[in-house]
Amino acid sequence: MSNKEIGQFFSGPKVANLLVLAADLADIDSIHAIDPMVGQADMLIALQGRGAHEERLYGIDIDGEAVEAAMSRLECSHFLKCDALSKAATDLYNKQEWDLVITNPPYVRYQGLDALYGKNAVEAIRERLIGTIEVLNISGSKLPYLEGAKSYSGLSDLAVPCWILCACLVKPGGKLAMVLPDAWLKREYASVIYDILNADFTVDRIIVDESRTWFQDAQVKTNLLIATKRDGKDTKPDNTHVHHIGLSKWAANTRSLAGVLTYDGRTGDEAFTSLCQSGADYSDGQVWARHEDLSCVNHASRVHIECRTATLGDWGLNVGQGLRTGANGFFYLTEDGDGRASNDIWADCARLEPANACCLPLLPALRYQDEIEDAYTIATRKTGYRLLFIDRPIEDSSVIPERELMSLRQYISYCEEHEVIQNGRRQHIPSLSAVRTNGPLSSVPGKDRYWYMLPALKDRHLPNLVIPRINGGVVRAYQLVGDRRIVADANFSTIWVNDTNLKASHAALALLNSTYVRLELERNCSVLGGGALKCEAVSLRKLELPGPKGELREALSRYGAELADARSINEAAATQNSVDNVISKAIAGSERADELLARWRDELDIRLKLRSE
Repeated sequence: MSNKEIGQFFSGPKVANLLVLAADLADIDSIHAIDPMVGQADMLIALQGRGAHEERLYGIDIDGEAVEAAMSRLECSHFLKCDALSKAATDLYNKQEWDLVITNPPYVRYQGLDALYGKNAVEAIRERLIGTIEVLNISGSKLPYLEGAKSYSGLSDLAVPCWILCACLVKPGGKLAMVLPDAWLKREYASVIYDILNADFTVDRIIVDESRTWFQDAQVKTNLLIATKRDGKDTKPDNTHVHHIGLSKWAANTRSLAGVLTYDGRTGDEAFTSLCQSGADYSDGQVWARHEDLSCVNHASRVHIECRTATLGDWGLNVGQGLRTGANGFFYLTEDGDGRASNDIWADCARLEPANACCLPLLPALRYQDEIEDAYTIATRKTGYRLLFIDRPIEDSSVIPERELMSLRQYISYCEEHEVIQNGRRQHIPSLSAVRTNGPLSSVPGKDRYWYMLPALKDRHLPNLVIPRINGGVVRAYQLVGDRRIVADANFSTIWVNDTNLKASHAALALLNSTYVRLELERNCSVLGGGALKCEAVSLRKLELPGPKGELREALSRYGAELADARSINEAAATQNSVDNVISKAIAGSERADELLARWRDELDIRLKLRSE
């Protein structure tokens, strides 16, 4: 079975070393530590390198080859080849009280669990977890862990029961040190972990892989979490000031992920340790650090974020993606200043004279970002592209003048008889997989549809607003002016409103251009090569927003109208500030609004800088 099938992405020495540094372990030479998903023992090697005694280190793994590799690296440590939820593992757990539980848990989706555990794997794993917790000899209450084991979603991946097990094993006053992907923290089914952390742990710090470079094969943004278990009945976890630290690739060298970090007169790992111990708010080109409530870090559990329970859907907004024609070179034409339309195939290949645009079945279309000239609006007259939208067989057309109809016939015939260069390749357009589903060649008689006829346009193709899918700088939303008559290309994520009232569109324009939403997208969207941010419809649908209360909606509608009228970004600056103020007050209340807004803006500036470097 492959590494991917069992969720196995070995941590490697650099990630393991950073996690141990972040744990900031006092008296490391006396701790008992266990990694229940030990792999090749990267975590335990890092502990030994920082002063832990080999004979106090323990590891479990289901992969026999990985266990053999671990044993060869740490001959005096203790390893067991078995499932972490087996009886043999439970016997080992009960031999010690664990000062540190440290691991990189397996991330196997629920759909793949049957291959590992057999039929009905989800419930089989749940039963094993509950059975293991019930027989563990631990100090403190088992209640949060049993509740979590019984209630976690069946759609969870394997990491969730592993998390519950690891958290349960930590002794009071001990530490939990975990590797997790950033996206997993935000999934709804992870809310059970949030509940356990708030019930029994104080989260010390979360470290973020800002550049997505720690696990190249997994291609995910990684987080490290350090939490201390409450010690005694009188202590209560406080997760309102979690130290949140983001490291960029510029902090790393070949030896360490913090190898060239500088802080407080120190360099490298010492600088990172000093930053963790100081708990300071700090930022430069290598690192940022700030304090946050865990509810702001972990967006998975909406029940804990009373002020941010709404989605775009609750605001009456729908999200999709623009039009994919399957053959842009054929379906898109450009219109010049004299109202004449053509494209490369039309002019250079078919050698036709540009046609009178108003006599062809053309719709104004927004294809590229560089067509956007004004601040936050796009007017029909400003879109240079036109979509050739033929809704009936060409021979049945009675509204196209004869001259343009003849040119259109020649254009279609040329493309049926010749290959053309499209996207750098020679292609026969009617045979393209995304085009031939439209219908057969025009030479096939008696058909209602032919290849040159696009399917009916949907709401997502004719939106009220668009957001570019690929963003080099700050993410901006733009309003399309003209009663939804402009077709948006698939280069854009599209937004349309349920309400035909223009005020709803204006409110959406203000909301989507707020610093709050821009920051959420920076946090949750994927960074591509070259530092571009990929903003897909799925990320927009996951936005957690303040509720659409009447007063807030009215204010945003007013400010959205001002944004729509602005002739430049600079001219809209004052309105932008008003938008940010009203949203920060809706989320945090008047007393904390200024502080929260300042933090949003600082973080947004840092994230933009990090992905542009």
